[in-house]
Amino acid sequence: MEIRIAIGKVAKYFGVSTQTIRNWTQQGKFKEYRTLGGHRRYNIKELFPENGEEKKTILYSRVSGHDQKEDLKRQAEELEQYCKAKNYKKIERISEIGSGLNYPKKGLRRLLEKIM
Repeated sequence: MEIRIAIGKVAKYFGVSTQTIRNWTQQGKFKEYRTLGGHRRYNIKELFPENGEEKKTILYSRVSGHDQKEDLKRQAEELEQYCKAKNYKKIERISEIGSGLNYPKKGLRRLLEKIM
């Protein structure tokens, strides 16, 4: 059975506006279907293809200074404990030290690239 959902639910899941979903549809990232009333619907299996690959969880921890290395270690441990409690299997860790005012953060950039 084919399940189709409204554009608002798709936008909420991805954390973007409905206009962004429309733009992505025009770019060919998603295929839309129209109801008899002209409303957009999206097939769940096309949005989230089941390719048998287990989802990866990326843990990102950061502190602003070298004097906070122990805090960084504690952050990373807490994130790992959470993942173990939720039974997440495939985990990747990214940790870095960098000020909030300093924009060239390699770890954050790597995290964003993996998300995109």
